[in-house]
Amino acid sequence: MLATLPPTSPKYSILLVVHCGAAALALAALTVSTWFCHRLAIAEDPSADAALVAYFRSSPNWFGRILHVVPLAGILLVWSSQGAFSFSSGWLAAGMACYVIAAYLAEALVFAEERRLHAVVRGADPDGWRRRAERASWAAIGSGLLLLVAAAVMVAQPA
Repeated sequence: MLATLPPTSPKYSILLVVHCGAAALALAALTVSTWFCHRLAIAEDPSADAALVAYFRSSPNWFGRILHVVPLAGILLVWSSQGAFSFSSGWLAAGMACYVIAAYLAEALVFAEERRLHAVVRGADPDGWRRRAERASWAAIGSGLLLLVAAAVMVAQPA
């Protein structure tokens, strides 16, 4: 249950939709990354799989970067809450800590490995690509779980 009632202004409502929508899309992006990295790890011939080739094309995972909209919208939510919420709240700090760790896992282990794995689907066979794909898959799972924990903390707002 919410500890304090949030403001009901249109600006606050729009920011809340952006914040929650970005979190849902970020979780979706991490789920897709998990699935494709796992699929790559078990593939016999990744360059023959059209779906893998399409996913691991040469461009970065821009869809995954929606992850960074979550804290920006959250900060704007706190500022526009008219004093209902404060940056000194423990639940807010816990949620932000979960986000920071999730973002680190996503950037350092998921998206970075995905860029390195582009060569595999183009026919190159760099050493350790299965291990890299597995590591990226597990990091995406961890990042997604941390986002879910952050969402639970933000909704519950424990004292």
